[in-house]
Order: sequence, then structure tokens, then C-alpha cells
Amino acid sequence: MLNINMYQGALSRCYSLTRTRVPIPTNRNRSVECCMRQYRGLSSGTLDRRTYSTGVSSLPQQARVVVCGGGVVGSSIAYHLAERGVTDVVLLEQGRLTCGTTWHSVGLIGCVRSSLTEIKLVNYSRNLYRRLEEEGHGLGWKQCGSILLARTKDRMTDLRRKQAISRYGGVESHIVSPSEIADINPLVRHEDLVGGLYVPEDGVTTAPDVAMVLSGLAKQKGVKVMEGVQLDRILTKNDRVYAVETSLGTINCEYFVNCGGQWAREIGKKSSPEVKVPLHSCEHYYIVTKPIEGVPSNMPVIRDYDGYCYFPEWNGGVLAGGFEPVAKPVFTHGIPDKFEFQLLPEDWDHFQVLLDEILFRMPCLETAEVRQLINGPESFTPDSNWILGESAEVANYFVAAGMNSRGIAGAGGVGKYLTEWILDGEPSIDLWAHDVRRLAGLHNNKRFLRDRVKEVLGAQYSLSYPRQSEYMTGRRLRTSPLHTRLEVAGGYFGETMAYERAVWFSRLGQDEDIDSDTISHRGTFGKPTWFDSVQDEYWACKERVCLIDMSSFAKFVIKYAIHTYDTLMQSGIDYGVRNAGYYAMRHLRMEKFFAYWGLDLNAQTTPMECGREFRVNLEKGDFIGREALKEQKENGIKKKFVQFLLEDFDVNRDLWPWGGEPVYRNGVFAGVTTTCGYGFTLDRMVCLGYVSEYDEDGNPKLKKNMNKFVMEKDAHYQIDIGGKRYSAKAGIYTPKLAMSTVEPSFIPVPV
Repeated sequence: MLNINMYQGALSRCYSLTRTRVPIPTNRNRSVECCMRQYRGLSSGTLDRRTYSTGVSSLPQQARVVVCGGGVVGSSIAYHLAERGVTDVVLLEQGRLTCGTTWHSVGLIGCVRSSLTEIKLVNYSRNLYRRLEEEGHGLGWKQCGSILLARTKDRMTDLRRKQAISRYGGVESHIVSPSEIADINPLVRHEDLVGGLYVPEDGVTTAPDVAMVLSGLAKQKGVKVMEGVQLDRILTKNDRVYAVETSLGTINCEYFVNCGGQWAREIGKKSSPEVKVPLHSCEHYYIVTKPIEGVPSNMPVIRDYDGYCYFPEWNGGVLAGGFEPVAKPVFTHGIPDKFEFQLLPEDWDHFQVLLDEILFRMPCLETAEVRQLINGPESFTPDSNWILGESAEVANYFVAAGMNSRGIAGAGGVGKYLTEWILDGEPSIDLWAHDVRRLAGLHNNKRFLRDRVKEVLGAQYSLSYPRQSEYMTGRRLRTSPLHTRLEVAGGYFGETMAYERAVWFSRLGQDEDIDSDTISHRGTFGKPTWFDSVQDEYWACKERVCLIDMSSFAKFVIKYAIHTYDTLMQSGIDYGVRNAGYYAMRHLRMEKFFAYWGLDLNAQTTPMECGREFRVNLEKGDFIGREALKEQKENGIKKKFVQFLLEDFDVNRDLWPWGGEPVYRNGVFAGVTTTCGYGFTLDRMVCLGYVSEYDEDGNPKLKKNMNKFVMEKDAHYQIDIGGKRYSAKAGIYTPKLAMSTVEPSFIPVPV
């Protein structure tokens, strides 16, 4: 548990939150010794650090894997490599273990997430920490549960959607009413709430103790853990790692793993070619109080997303922090040397937006005595996803960084799956959303990162509406030559790989007095505001003529693009030509059962699984993947791409599916949807996704005749949308009606 009494200076001046605030002196140049005393105060008090001593006598000249960064992520990777039998590993730390950001981590472990991948990953972390605690390693794990609060109906819908997918991920959760929330935690103001989600197996842990235990266990198996070693260069040959240079000498190695936390971007510059690791630090605030009467040690963690704040119990008091809507970037011009076990200056004015919500949600804090406002840096990425995997620039150079203040929750799973990536060539779950290769060079621009992370920190708790929530900062980095033309024509733009593309256009004749920004960002989980506009574009594509700017997919840009566009628009007037956006194309392709890369397909998907087996000719000779496809043809597959048409679905009133919804076959979980949208020709809601039959351990079974399994007459399918299941008709071929076309009509325009 946190023993914040070890802090000096400001900590000796406790005061009430309702009293007049006075400036609290902060020593910006605290010594390492002082910070180490603070660090020891953060320990759970149950860890005997002598058991996990990490000292080694000399730098080895050879290692199979060099891991750079002694925080909780680097320690987890070293541990999991050792668990797999790979002990020829060196873990390097420039200061002392956990001295970067791990030491001031709050330690929240919440398993309800929006994606199945992250649910599985965090669930693994929780189970690992719980097991190690049960084995007596003393890492401060406490299973206290958590309550996720909803102030609005939309937030409640979001929680129901997350509950639906989390249920399959093995996370127990229960919808609770405001009165039930008050029964579980009487300290919480509940009168304004719509409801919440209670997750009994969530918990908290002590992040520095987790790191010390994992690194210590790795060392016991033979991993070398070295502190006080500065990384100078990552040496490459033919764009492949072969050694690292350090302040103590050179280590020849086969693999290098960049777990440098907020230093990871700078570490990326220490190789040739450089490896892009787009992340930037922000200030992250929380307060810790003295013990408060009535606060139980097993108080569930409170997450008030609409109030941007969270509340775990800590040493008889409360720790209260959050993710403010507009954050403060820090270290834009570089991280100071020896920034180890250090905090940033307090800024009560910036913390005020969180403090107001904290006092509103937990009134008992109004008279609580506060030990200190803690301000520690955390690194964030351009899209709020982690940065994981093998770099595109250098072979055998792996990255595990950019944890977006979710480091302790993800560290266990990241260690497991990155180890698989290194040793097996790929992880056993789909991590494309977090793959380092998803990011473009423009994302690594320091000015862009500084502007974007102001928004990303708040996005941890903000309500995200599917296909309607776009970042507003760091935009227009890459635009089509037609961007201005399309903007004038009423285009609304989304961002992909830093490229601006028109996703839909305002309806012809729309009232010019309507605020276009309001239309674009009026979020909903039901029928979106752009539905009618996309419907017009869809039918224009089917019945007349449309122009869609595909520049975001292009390898090069036509220099005379504007001239070509103007000529086509002029020539197509008599055919009713109009602009169409990406959403119209999306609805067209879903209706025709066309799979899309990155959403329906990934690097592990085979033609046999996604209905493209007719494109495979195993007799044409050898090719990459031939043996794997031959094996699938002979032995079967584990999943099949399926199109679902929802029945008894009201497009105007019901919540929409957006992708990630659970699919049930005869009442048993069978997969998740990948993309969804309305089929205007079919006049039905269309969902695409994969179907499998799972064993008791949640692993998909191999099916010799998967098509027969999917299409059995007695198979009844349902899609769970926000807790309500809708019957669905399954198909593995494109519906004939969807293939119908209409010749363009000639519509003379009066001269």
C-alpha cells in the first residue's frame, strides 16, 4: 500500500480541500536518494527486495535478446522469455528499476474494454498478478472490484456494449442501478446517475512491486538484469539488429526490444535506419488523502468516466485522479538527464477541472486532508493504442511502449504476447490495432505529437461514438489534391494513416445556417446523422454516376488531378454526377459481402477462411503459404467469414451494430462481428464476422466441413447489440439482390 508519508516538503503540510489553497513548495531538483525513499514508500510493504536483488558483476558480450527499459513492461517481457526457456537475455536499465514512470503508477487493473483483444490481454495480466500474489511474492494485488458509472443514457449504452463483448472474454460484470451503486459504495453520490457496471474481479496492485517480482523471477532463471547502464546505439547490418553499444561496452544480440517508456521515441533514433516510435509525455495528476473514516480497505474502484476521474482506496484514504479533457504536454524539447524517481511541479489550476468532479462524486473528500497533488509524466500515442511488435525499419527490432497510462494493466499480457511474437514469429491474438507498423512517419513529428496528446489523454475516458468520433488536433497532415474541392462541395473528412479522406457529403440543398461541425460530431449509438446523406450517395453510385476520391489508397498522386476532376464533374452533369464518400463505398461493399483489409482481414486470415478459396490453385507450383493452405484444405479450418442479415431490426429506433458485437449460434458464443452497416438494396442491417465452434477453454475447433457447420438448417444465429440479441440470417455467398445494377440514366440539364 501507499505510504505517502515518506514524501518530503509539501507532504508535511496537509490541508482540507475546502480551505483556501496556498502555494505548496516543490523541490524540482530532488536527489535520487530522496526519490528512492519516496519509491520505497509506494511499495506494498510485503515485498522483500533482497529476494529480488538484480545486481550483476559485468556486462555480457553476447545475448540472444536485449531488453531496454526496466519498468513493468520490460520486466514482464524478460520474465515471459525466461518462462519460455529463453534465459540468454539481458535487461538494461539506465537508472534503477522502475525509476521512470512505473514507480508512480496508480496500479488500477480494469478488465472491461471495448475490444476483445485488449480484454484478453488485460485479463491475462490480472490472472498473472493474482497467481503471483497467491504464491507469496507480495506484489500488492487486491481484488476489490470496480464500479463503472454512467451519468447519461449514451454512457450506459456504451457500458452495455462493453459488457456484451467482455462476457466472452471471461470478465464477470453486472448492470447495477443507482441505488445498488449506493449500496455497494455509500461514499459515492448517486442521485444523478443513470446506472453503472459492477466488475467484481477487477483490482489494484503496486506497479513497482510487480516489476521487481517479474524481473527478480527472470533473474532466478538466468536472465541478467543490469542497472545504471546507458544505451548508446543499436547496431544494424542489412537493416537487421546484430548488437547494442552501451556505456559499459557492446553486447552482440539477435533481438532488441525497446521498452523505454517515455524515452522510447529517442531510443528509436539510436539505430540506422531510425525506428519511429510516436509517443509524447503528458502531465498526469492524482491526489492522495490521509485516512478517512468510513473508507473500507476493500472499497471498489470507482470510475466516473463522464466526470473524467477515478477513485481507489489507498492506505485507509482515497487516491483520486483522472484524465482531463485538455492535457498538458511535457518534455517537448527532451527529457531532462537523470529524470529518475522524479515528479513534475504541481499545478492546482490545471487540476481544478478534475478536482471539481472529484468533490462532486465523493463528497467525503471535501473535508479530507490531502498529502500531496502528485504530477507524474505518462506517455501517449497518436491514436491511444499501444505500440507493439517488430518495427518496419529494422528486422528483429521490437517495440513495447506507448502504454497510454494503461501500463500496469497491460504489462502482463504485453509480456506474454510480445514473447510469442519474438519466438514464434507472430502473437496468438490479433494485435494489428497496436502494431507499430500502423503508424506513418508523419505521426512521429514532435509538433504533431505535442498537439495530439493534449486530446489523447482525455480520450481515455471520453465517450467514443463508433465511426463518428475523430481527433480534432494534428489534422490535415496529408491531403488529396482534391481536398479543397471536396471541402467546398460539403465533404466531411475522416483520418486514416494521417491522410484526410471524405467520408460523406452534406445533402444537396441543406440549410446553410446549420452548423456543419454540430452535424458532423453529433454522436449516437443508433441511426447516425449522416445516414440520409450516405443513402443519397449510395443510390447515386447504383443508379447514376459518382466520383470517389481514392487518393488515400494511391501509391502516387496524379499532378493534374484537379483538371481531371473538374472535367469529369462537368461531363457528368447530364448523368446526375455527384461526389460520394468512403462510407457509401463501405456500405456498398458490405452488402456485396466484400471483405476489407484491417477490419475483416488481417495478416493471419487465409483465403480458405474468408471465402476466397476459389482463388487458390494449389497445382500451379510452389508459392509462399502453399503448404499451410494445403493443410487447411485437407484438415479443415477454425473460422469462417459470414454475412449476417438482421431480422426484426428497426433501423430508425434500435441501437446499431458497429463491429465487435458477439455472435451466438444456438445460444452459444460463436464469434464477433467485424464490420456492420445498412444494406440499402437489401433493406436490411448487414453484419460481417467470423463463426467458430469453441472448446471449453475458449479455443476454436478445427472443422473439416466448416461451410456445413455454418449453414446447418437448425443453426440459429443471434447478434448481441448492447445487451439485446437480434436473430440473424447467415450466408457465405453474396445475396443475388445485392448484385443487381442499374444503367446510368441520362438526365438532360436545361441550357
